[in-house]
Amino acid sequence: MPESTFAPSELVLLLGDRFAGAGSFTQGKEELLTGAGTVAQNELAREVLTVALLAMEHAGEIRIVNEKRKALLGLTTRQALVAEATGSRAAWPGGTLEGELRERIDGSRPEVYDVVYRWLGNDMASPERFVLGRVKRGLVGRGLVQREEKRTLKVFVSHDDTLPEATRSLLAAESPDALLGLLRAPGRAEVVELIRKQVTKALNRRTEDDD
Repeated sequence: MPESTFAPSELVLLLGDRFAGAGSFTQGKEELLTGAGTVAQNELAREVLTVALLAMEHAGEIRIVNEKRKALLGLTTRQALVAEATGSRAAWPGGTLEGELRERIDGSRPEVYDVVYRWLGNDMASPERFVLGRVKRGLVGRGLVQREEKRTLKVFVSHDDTLPEATRSLLAAESPDALLGLLRAPGRAEVVELIRKQVTKALNRRTEDDD
């Protein structure tokens, strides 16, 4: 995968119309910073995390292994999708999702679900919005996205994120093909789908109940 100004998770966010569909009326929508319209927020957040994990594996810093583990006091076994650190470190841009996920993977060989669940940290109304917001903050921190905060009586109200022309120029030279290739790699369809399921499970478990 060629070097880029953007981390894989950031490219998925910015080029979101290549990774997520429009979604249904009842799904939350994410307006793309490029102006390319809106996509389903839950699909985009899932793909951001899935691609981040696959890119970390592609960079050689983790291995994702589908293995059997003992269950029910050793009386039976179950399938487990494990993230295993290799000891290598990829040179991701500062403040990226990939770097934070790597910190959740240690010698204990956690399952992918546990990596994402622990990274999310707390239950919340919309973990999907949190994921996308976290990626945006990384872009803001490196000056690739401009954030304008709107305040009333010094109380934070909202913010608007925009892409500077310099970032648009950088993005014009990028292609999603390498990342789409990770999602569609021959012989990896089962593992990719298991990652998606584990990511979705973690997001759902971190969603606050309405009760």
